[in-house]
Amino acid sequence: VTIPLVGFGQSILQGQRSANTHLHIMKLSRDECDQYLNEIPAADRLDIVFVSHLERAVVDATYITNRYTTNDLEKLSQTTGVLFGWGEEHRHNMNGGPEGYGHVMLLNIQELIQPVSIGKGIMKQGTDGIPLARGILSAKRQGGTVVWCHNGWGRESTPNLFQKNVDAVNIFDGGTRSSFADSFYRWLNAGLRVPFSTGTDWCQYDFSRVYARMEEPLTIDNWLQALRQGRTFITNGPLLDLKVNDHHIGDTLQLSAEEGQLQVRAVAKGRRDFDRLEVVLDGEIVLSTESHAVDGHFEAVIDETLPVKKSGWLAIRTPPPSVPDDVTRADKTPLNEYGREIFSHTSPIYIEVD
Repeated sequence: VTIPLVGFGQSILQGQRSANTHLHIMKLSRDECDQYLNEIPAADRLDIVFVSHLERAVVDATYITNRYTTNDLEKLSQTTGVLFGWGEEHRHNMNGGPEGYGHVMLLNIQELIQPVSIGKGIMKQGTDGIPLARGILSAKRQGGTVVWCHNGWGRESTPNLFQKNVDAVNIFDGGTRSSFADSFYRWLNAGLRVPFSTGTDWCQYDFSRVYARMEEPLTIDNWLQALRQGRTFITNGPLLDLKVNDHHIGDTLQLSAEEGQLQVRAVAKGRRDFDRLEVVLDGEIVLSTESHAVDGHFEAVIDETLPVKKSGWLAIRTPPPSVPDDVTRADKTPLNEYGREIFSHTSPIYIEVD
């Protein structure tokens, strides 16, 4: 049987390379895990997957990805066509689950940073007195890239962001613990520059990925550089494209007070109906349009002039997914092919007025 495939997002994907920055696998044999890593990332058309070491007392005996070496991942890269990077999830919990100092991915490090997990709540030994910052700075000295996990989850996220110890923030990696407004928008409105990233945490249960725009050859180092520069959008379905006065995602646009306006060109395309495309300025929706069917897929386009009077940031998104246990944000967005609520969001374009 020959099935013709009709593409619709090639113009958006030109120069974009996708990655899952947060992946662990447990409760599989080594052969089963080898088969999983050989088949699933390639089938999902990922360019890069970061497999990260994670420790939790007793139960981590089943964390099969902890047994993979960098040599193992290099062999997978050669056989699959997907680049496999290595890292560590450095974390602290007050006990086995609830919030503590937080979780942070240390990507492309040269060796494990000890302790991998901090404190009695997760390791049943040791002290809660070690901050995550110590491990983060150790990763930086190794040339690693630091990505905060699970939105703003963790009490040490904000101080590390203000000290510029964090290169990006993973949103919705392993669930929707909080909204964009609970973490990302608050930091941006405080003047921080925080690129978006995402992954799937345990296995690939969704199409969640982060696309980074890059002209350089595809390597782990080059892709992480594009992530740190904020040339990214996250999605589990819709493809996004944004230009403001011919500037791209991650750029800084400088205006005089006399100019005072932005020409915004925003596009979203998806296999499933994503409902709306929204332009967000300093955390507030300032432009919006509904999606519509086009030749078997869905599209939304905004091409408008937007007045601005002060410095800030601008991004585009589809409607945010619901947040568990929060009745004020309980409305569900449309679902993707995996039955997961659809989300997508760009990193900002930054605006400096005079």
